[in-house]
Amino acid sequence: MAYLPLRKAVAELGLHPNTLRKYADDGLIPTIRNPAGQRLFDNDPCAALSSGLWLPTATDWPGST
Repeated sequence: MAYLPLRKAVAELGLHPNTLRKYADDGLIPTIRNPAGQRLFDNDPCAALSSGLWLPTATDWPGST
């Protein structure tokens, strides 16, 4: 499984860094932390986002009905 740092993930997706962080905080994109504490994004969900196979909707957010 490949992981991307924030700057590469946002460059690939065309999202604002805060948007990608929000998706990660809400559990929509898996992340890990490297030993330096930097958040790394799973490449598979990022690839799905960039290809348009998956886009978050209002029902994807925690607490939505």
